[in-house]
Amino acid sequence: MELPRALLVIGALSTAAILPLSVGDPPSDGPAARVTTAVMLGEVAKPASRYLVSTPTATPATPATPAPNCLVLRCVALTFDDGPVADTQRLLSMLATEGVRATFFTVGEMVTEHPEMVRAEVAAGDEVGNHSWSHPQLTHLSDSAVRSQVERTAQAIEDAGAPRPTLFRPPYGDIDARVGADLAAEGQPAILWSVDTLDWLHRDPNSVYRRAVNGVRPGSVVLMHDIHPTTVTAVPRIIATLKARGYTFVTVSELYGEELKPGVAYEGREEEWTAAQQRPAEVDGTTAAPTQPPQPDGTPAPTDTPVPAETVEPTETPVPDEPGTTST
Repeated sequence: MELPRALLVIGALSTAAILPLSVGDPPSDGPAARVTTAVMLGEVAKPASRYLVSTPTATPATPATPAPNCLVLRCVALTFDDGPVADTQRLLSMLATEGVRATFFTVGEMVTEHPEMVRAEVAAGDEVGNHSWSHPQLTHLSDSAVRSQVERTAQAIEDAGAPRPTLFRPPYGDIDARVGADLAAEGQPAILWSVDTLDWLHRDPNSVYRRAVNGVRPGSVVLMHDIHPTTVTAVPRIIATLKARGYTFVTVSELYGEELKPGVAYEGREEEWTAAQQRPAEVDGTTAAPTQPPQPDGTPAPTDTPVPAETVEPTETPVPDEPGTTST
């Protein structure tokens, strides 16, 4: 029996698969204020493509949680380098208890030793980034060696069961224009930091705590290392104090939204956040001075009061790295 033409047309449309739609060149980097926190070191991302998928029987997708606006909220990104190690599980339990997500910049050699920790990080909703294969100074390597450090670690992370990383932190923050161009070719932005806890030098939870909470401003990226038990011990106090000051904990990608570009180095968004607060906000067609949003309970926004040193404090004697560990 021959089917009616109308049904044949509908059937043909329902079998449509994927139709590529070019979106052209990516948007520009935006206001000049961004230049203060990003230094161009190489090529930017290539134009992207989007795809229209025809699925006649698809059910409506659950609305995604809105991304935090970190030029309005008091955002901070906690980052942990050089793992994973066995003690990373203790840190993950602490973060889960507090409902906080972080970004882990993992070393390829450690990923192969503890792939289960990488899977646990992803399962907890944390972000996994690339921190090279063996933690060398990239500016001392050839271009091919730099790219090998990036690619081997990315593959190890993927093999461990995590998404292929889209963020790279150069060991020691060691980067120049040439390394930046290598990272651009690999599609990786360079994520540095704006608050250094020096936890690798002073293995003391009190020191790590004070340096973290006294250094954080809205838009900060905090550098810590989950390979040091003293750092992990300090994390609950850091979170408690920053929560009391009204901070929202985000991953690095959330801190920057969709602004991260390959070959660009990022240190934090403090200056951008401050500039955003100084711009007048339009209210009912008039301009008004910006104000900090109140706390959820209606109380005024908190201030960042420095935490003084304790009356009696452990001596902060520099301790050398343990065999097989690295710093930054």
